[in-house]
Amino acid sequence: MNRFPPIEELSNQYKRDDLFVCALGFEDRCTAGPERLEKSGYICKNGIMLKYDIHIQENDKNREKSRKILGNICETPFLTSDYFVTDPCKSESKFIDTLNMIAKQSSISSVTIDITSFSSVSIIQILDLLFRRTKKALKQIRIIYTEAEKYFPLKEDIKKRMPEDVYLSSGVKEVITIPRFSGIFLPGYSALLIIFLGFDPIRARGAMNFFQPSKKIGIVGEPPREDRKWRAEEVKRRNLKIFDEKDEMIFLSTFYYEETILKLNELYEKFSPKSNIAICPLGSKLQTLGVFLFIKKHPDVKLLFPTPVKFHPQRYSEGYNKIWQIIFEFQNNHEIYI
Repeated sequence: MNRFPPIEELSNQYKRDDLFVCALGFEDRCTAGPERLEKSGYICKNGIMLKYDIHIQENDKNREKSRKILGNICETPFLTSDYFVTDPCKSESKFIDTLNMIAKQSSISSVTIDITSFSSVSIIQILDLLFRRTKKALKQIRIIYTEAEKYFPLKEDIKKRMPEDVYLSSGVKEVITIPRFSGIFLPGYSALLIIFLGFDPIRARGAMNFFQPSKKIGIVGEPPREDRKWRAEEVKRRNLKIFDEKDEMIFLSTFYYEETILKLNELYEKFSPKSNIAICPLGSKLQTLGVFLFIKKHPDVKLLFPTPVKFHPQRYSEGYNKIWQIIFEFQNNHEIYI
């Protein structure tokens, strides 16, 4: 197995890229990574900012600051790429068109992508598109991610009377699949659903109703900080009622993405000989990165994304903390993990 590149604090060392990619979001931490890059003297030839078709008003609070930062770090006017939350195929097509516009003008050999404001679906899609460009002279992809200072719910919130199924989002509008990650399903095999759990059991339940698994494995995210360990037990408590005795729950780090890859490899080796497997990545962004790196080696596994009827932006996070980077290098169309 390849040695995975480490997660390290974002370097302040001067760097120059051919492309910078980010998304306009509603959280305070949306602009922290690009702002740190700007202060370090970072320069990129081109920039792309994903623009979601939902929560436009909430995202507007970060719009002007994001535009100003991108204007300062990009040598050419940055481009926006519309992202349609309930239509990943249309979103992918838009991003490909934007990427091709840039590629016509100059080669793309190094990319920095800030996944801080990316959804799980967009993390998988955009990384897949970029990683596949290794055949077109792409040599390096740097992923950066900004932690929040406060994540909701807070510890005192769990004592409040509040519908447990409604906290960060409400309901399930539909369960989305992506054509490139639709899996291979064999007749006569049992169905295994691996769910990265969050504080909203209703989204996990939506994936279960869609997939109808004979067995479920819940992945409970465990934060690395001691003062946030209680969150793992709270996630487990909220989701217990949707799991049966034959099901399993496993604790995995929300931060160390390689743990996700190793555990999914272990589960795949154990269950794939007799099971059709689907994964529902509702966990942390770094866990979703781990899911992506696993799934691109196992195209027979299906990905499911339950889309909420409504997100609640005010319940996500406040402030920002450390900013991290992971650097993937490529040579001869293969990843060289350093």
